[in-house]
Amino acid sequence: GPGETVLAAEEEAARVALRKLFGFTENRRPWDFTALPEQLQKPSTQALTSG
Repeated sequence: GPGETVLAAEEEAARVALRKLFGFTENRRPWDFTALPEQLQKPSTQALTSG
């Protein structure tokens, strides 16, 4: 909006571009980073073993 600094405008433009790129909406639920590390590694190990 009017009165923004160049830095603030660039940061918001980057956020908007990433939201559009990944198809996220502004009101989506935040990522749940409380998942256990084992749960995060399962998809990558399955991808490595299936190939």
